[in-house]
Amino acid sequence: MNFKKNLSAKYLFQKFNDWLFSNRKRALIIFGLFIVLLFILFSNKGAIKRLQLESEKAEYQKLINESVEEQNKLQIYSRKLENEPAVIESLARVKYGMVKPGEKVYKILPNN
Repeated sequence: MNFKKNLSAKYLFQKFNDWLFSNRKRALIIFGLFIVLLFILFSNKGAIKRLQLESEKAEYQKLINESVEEQNKLQIYSRKLENEPAVIESLARVKYGMVKPGEKVYKILPNN
């Protein structure tokens, strides 16, 4: 029964409180360390702000990588347009509806 009493939260808190405030210098040092810890965590240059900035950096890096990939694809397509007549012909037929001389165009109308 005595063992259970010694482990109660109220008893442990009281013992900690007695230990902490029994020496004024110890209490001031612990309070100072607590303030420094708060400053390290929550200041503009603190750990939490650093984690937020690293997360933003990762997002921006992902956007940059996607943009570079898209730019590479467009450069490849641009080179194909400059050097391959079949690509130019395909684009002219599909996008602009152009036909070669003598070809007949058949259009299928939708049923209304």
